[in-house]
Amino acid sequence: VVAYKLGYHVLYDCNCVSVVLPAPLVATVLLSHYQRGISREELHARVLWLREEVIARGGEVVGIDHDGIDRVVQQVFGGLLGSNRLVKRHKERLMVSLYSPKERIELSLYRNQLIHHFVDEALIACALYGFEKADRKGISSGEPVIAVDSERLLDSTQYLSELLTLEFIYKPSPTLKMNFRESLQSMIDRGAVTCHPRGEGAGEGGSGSSGFSVSVTQDEQGTFAYLFLCALLWQHIDSYWLTSVCLLMLAPARVLHESVLLHKMQHLGEIFYFDGQLDLYEAVSSETLQNALTLFEMWDVVEFVKVEGAVIRSTAPAGKGGRIIKLTAAYQGDAKIRELAARISRFRKRSRAYRSRRYKLHKATENDDAFAVIKEIMMREEEENAPTPAERMWRRSGANGSNEDVSDDAAPAPLSPATAAGGAGSGNVGGGGGA
Repeated sequence: VVAYKLGYHVLYDCNCVSVVLPAPLVATVLLSHYQRGISREELHARVLWLREEVIARGGEVVGIDHDGIDRVVQQVFGGLLGSNRLVKRHKERLMVSLYSPKERIELSLYRNQLIHHFVDEALIACALYGFEKADRKGISSGEPVIAVDSERLLDSTQYLSELLTLEFIYKPSPTLKMNFRESLQSMIDRGAVTCHPRGEGAGEGGSGSSGFSVSVTQDEQGTFAYLFLCALLWQHIDSYWLTSVCLLMLAPARVLHESVLLHKMQHLGEIFYFDGQLDLYEAVSSETLQNALTLFEMWDVVEFVKVEGAVIRSTAPAGKGGRIIKLTAAYQGDAKIRELAARISRFRKRSRAYRSRRYKLHKATENDDAFAVIKEIMMREEEENAPTPAERMWRRSGANGSNEDVSDDAAPAPLSPATAAGGAGSGNVGGGGGA
């Protein structure tokens, strides 16, 4: 335990002293920009703002001052970066909505180099966004946003902190509440959120039990800072949501090779992305999906098993490990999986597609639509993999011998207690007090 805590502190300190280069600053601004293009002046102002925000949180930015940022922006717009495909210009503007899926992932790798400076505040921002999203009338009508009781906001922040515990190294703290209070006060001081005494505000917990409630500051700078913080985590939340809905492929008692399940999740993520149900292609990153499976194993949602005396066929590319995955007994039914997905989706970015009247004509909700697509694919696979009459006769005759042949999509008959043993669990690498 002592060695683990010491190692955790060392990792956190390494993050704190890591130097942020100009490329992550520019990439983060481009990915978090909500319009189709950005001018040179606006890019310069946003990169300068981001640099100051990193420094204000104790981070170190490579030695570039105001003039240095101007030179970086001039290089981006002046074509001095050569044929860099990540720089897309139209006249005097950079185009930020024309990135291919692979280019978005490449940009996100740059952005990930500075997220750790904002993660505590970003968790609170996404938790607050979850309450806004639940209040559909307020978020879509332009009315003042709801004020959330701080205790309820703390509960949602804690859930998000536990959900993303394998993605980030949180600030070591005796309790989560200490980190929460410190990060919330930082957001109030910077104007991203506003604190209301008990009785002020409306909606979620305006007259709560904690003595104060929190809402997004209703001005341009406050809203920008708030949405910027949310945007830093939305891709990770989408990954865990994607993993949760894909668990339906294991219901009620099916088993899949781990690499096959990862391959299927990425394939479904691409379907959701091009269908408009997933806005951020970065969510299909195999590393984050793998972390999500590990977390759900820690939460007793899934379990990994080893099959003795069986041959495993895999039509998908080999992935990490060689394990079989299945749902635990508590999650064999659809209801528990839907409940898990619904709780995670509360914090997802509201998809642009679901604001379209034409899209709503043939869609329901993001979760119901995702489950419908998965069930349709499963039915199609079952039809394609159904044995022919000759194969059924061959199997009944026992011509296949005594050795079982377990396919990737096989029913769990070979996984009887006599032939299956629980796989080794994975430790939680995201300990410490999350914010």
